[in-house]
Amino acid sequence: MESIMAKNLKKLLDGFLILEKNHGKNPSDVTQTSSSGDILNKIKDETSLFLPSYGSISEGTLAQDLPSNNFNPGFRHIIAIQTSKRNFIRKFSDLISTEQYVEALESYKEQISKMDIALIEAVGSNNVSLCRQLLDRREYGELVAQPNAKDTEGNTPLHIAAMHGHLKICEILLDYGDNIDKNPINIHKKTPLHLACINNQIPLAQLLVRSGANINIPDDLENTPVHYSAQLGSKELLEWLLNKGPDLSIKNSEGKTAMEINTRESVQEIFKKEQPHNTNSLFTLAKPIDLMGMIQKINKIIHNSPNNSEDFDNIQKLSPGHFRPIKILGKGSFGEVFLVEKKDTKQLFAMKILMKNKIMGQNLLKYAMAERNIASAIKHPFIVCLRYSFQTDNKLYLLLDYCPGGSLGGFLLREKRFSEERSRIYLCEILLALEELHKRDIIYRDLKPDNIVIDTDGHALLTDFGLSKEGVIEKDSAKSFCGSAAYLAPEILKRTGHGKAVDCYLLGVLLYEMIIGIPPFYSQNKSEMFSNIKKAKLRVPTSLSIECKNLLRDLLQKDPNKRLGCVGGISQIKKHEFFYGIDWDLVYNRGLRPPVPYIMSNESQYLPEVIIADSQNEINSSLPGWTFIGK
Repeated sequence: MESIMAKNLKKLLDGFLILEKNHGKNPSDVTQTSSSGDILNKIKDETSLFLPSYGSISEGTLAQDLPSNNFNPGFRHIIAIQTSKRNFIRKFSDLISTEQYVEALESYKEQISKMDIALIEAVGSNNVSLCRQLLDRREYGELVAQPNAKDTEGNTPLHIAAMHGHLKICEILLDYGDNIDKNPINIHKKTPLHLACINNQIPLAQLLVRSGANINIPDDLENTPVHYSAQLGSKELLEWLLNKGPDLSIKNSEGKTAMEINTRESVQEIFKKEQPHNTNSLFTLAKPIDLMGMIQKINKIIHNSPNNSEDFDNIQKLSPGHFRPIKILGKGSFGEVFLVEKKDTKQLFAMKILMKNKIMGQNLLKYAMAERNIASAIKHPFIVCLRYSFQTDNKLYLLLDYCPGGSLGGFLLREKRFSEERSRIYLCEILLALEELHKRDIIYRDLKPDNIVIDTDGHALLTDFGLSKEGVIEKDSAKSFCGSAAYLAPEILKRTGHGKAVDCYLLGVLLYEMIIGIPPFYSQNKSEMFSNIKKAKLRVPTSLSIECKNLLRDLLQKDPNKRLGCVGGISQIKKHEFFYGIDWDLVYNRGLRPPVPYIMSNESQYLPEVIIADSQNEINSSLPGWTFIGK
C-alpha cells in the first residue's frame, strides 16, 4: 500500500498539473484540489515515518528500516521529474512557499544521506546482501545509495572495502554502483588501490586495477601504490603490478622511486626480473606492423626463394581442372568456398575462389594478397595452411587445408555455450596461433568464432575466410553482421589507432561468448552496441570461476594500455591463473583432448566441374606473386 506521503505528493502534482493545463483560464473555472500548505504540513509530519534513524544495520531489520517497494512507484516518479526537468522545479517552487519547498528538499536530502550512511556501515561490516540491496535501483529508485559517498575521512565505500579486504563487497560496488569513481581520494589523497597495497590485499588490488584503477596516482606523500607494495616487499603483488607497466620514474616526497624505496635484495630482484617490461622505467609499446604491412616483406621472401624445376612445372600446370568440386562451403559477394578433391591424390581441400573484377573494383586486392601471403608463409599446428594458389583470367584460387568440423561459430549456434574446461582448450590453441602471428608483427584483428575452424580431431585452427564469408546464409546475414560488429574493440570504434592489444581484447570477447553464449556488449541495435563497447560496464555472471572472471576483466579492459597482454604480450596471458597447470608444450603438440566432432560423409556425387572453372581456359599470370605451391 502506498504511504500517505506518496499519496500527498501525487495529489500535489495532480493539482499542479491541473493549474498548468488551465493556465490562462478564468480561475473560477479551475477545480482546486488541496492547498499546498496543508499537503506539505502532512509531508513534514510524516518525515519520521519515511526513514527511521540508523543504529546498527542488520538484514533482519532491513524491511522495516528502508523504504519499501510499495512506496517507490509514486515517489520515484516525483523525484525523477524534479531532477530531470528544471522547468518543472522552477514552477514547482513558484507554486509553494520558499520555506516549505526548502523543508521538503532538505527532507529528501536527509533520506538520501541515511541511505549512504547505511551503505558505508554495510561495507564496513562486510554485509554483502545488504550492500547489493542498497545499490539496487529497482528496489529504491532515486533513493538508491550513492557508491561515491564519503565518510568524515573522505573514504568512499570502495576505500573501506579495500582497507579491510572485502573482495565480494568490492565486486558488488563495481558491478552495481552507477558511475562509481575508480580513483577517489580521501583526505590523505589515497585511492582505494593505495589502501589495498598498504594492507597487501592482493586479489582486491588486482580487481581494482582490472576495473580501471590508476597505478600511478601519488598520495599526500607522493607515493604511488607501487611504492607501498615495494616498501612492504610483497613479492606476488609487486610482480603483478610491475607487469601492468607502471611509471617507475615517479619519485615520492623523499625523492625516491618505487625501486629505491626498499633496498632489500629480494625486492631488487623482483624489479630486475620485471625490468625488460619497463624500458627506461617507462613502458612504451613498440608499434607493430599491421597485417597489411606484411605483404611486401613476405612477397619478397617468396620471390627470392629458389624453386626446383619440378615445383616450377607444377605451378605452371595447376588449374581448376585438377580438382573435383564436392560441395559448397560458403558463398558471398566476392566469391565462393568449395570442398574439392585433387584428382591425382584424392586429397580434400577448401577451395576459395575470388572474382578479380569484384576484388579489384572495390580496391580489396590487398586483403586477398594478405591472406595468401600469411597463410603460405606460416606453418603452425593451429593456423590453417595454404597449400596452393593460382589464377585464371577472371578468378583467384586459394587451396587451403580442409577442416571438416566446420566453424566454432557453427558449434556455438547449435550448442549455445561451452563449459569453462572446453573453452579453455580452444582458447589455449588460439593463444598459440596469435602468439605466432604476433612474433611476426602481424595483428590479426578479425578474431571471432566464424574465423576459427575445427579439424578432424577437434582442434581449433585460425583461418580467415574474410570477404567470401559475407552472408553465407542469407537469412542469418543480419545476425552475422552483428556478430562481427560485436567483435570490434573500443579503440577500433574510436579510431584512436590500435596495436597487438586489440587481439587480446578479442580473446576476451571470444571467451565470453564461448562461456555465456553471447558477446559481452551485444545489442540488436548496432548503435547501442557500439556505445556499449566503448562505455558500458562489463557484466560478469557470478556463476563463473573467480579465475575466469578475472581473465575476462583483464582482457576486456577498454583502455588498451591497461589490458592484459599489452605489456608482456601473449606470454603474459599464458601466465594468468585461468591457465594454471597448462603444459604449453603439450598444447603446441596437439596434446589436449577437445571433443571430437561428428564428421558427415562426403560420398555424395561430385558437382559439375564447370562451377569452379573460368570462362577462359588460358592460365593467366597477370597478378604477380599470386601463384604458389606448398611443400
